[in-house]
Amino acid sequence: MNVTIGTRELAMGSRYLTELRSSNDILEDTDALRLRLAEEGYLLIRGFHERERVLSAREEFLRKLQAMGRLEPGAPLDEGRISQDNRSMMWGGGAEELQADFPRFLDVVNHPSVLDFF
Repeated sequence: MNVTIGTRELAMGSRYLTELRSSNDILEDTDALRLRLAEEGYLLIRGFHERERVLSAREEFLRKLQAMGRLEPGAPLDEGRISQDNRSMMWGGGAEELQADFPRFLDVVNHPSVLDFF
């Protein structure tokens, strides 16, 4: 199966596009998680974040981008299409700098479930 990402077509199962391996089966085994991370270079944990909390944070970013004129005019907000002239938008800084604009995002990344996991 081929998948188009941007202007490139990639083959599923190739070096550049493969299905990620879930780590939910070893979630309670710290040593196994560390080994998987060392072997695979990532941990995929499905359902780790509460879906509604993540969608709320996503909307927060999209509304900010829209207010800044960074999204494609006329495109539906939920599609989050960045306009051609704004391909390099980034934010940086610590929680203090992000708090005013992105409190729902900070709620996701600083949630007790995340801190407990680490």
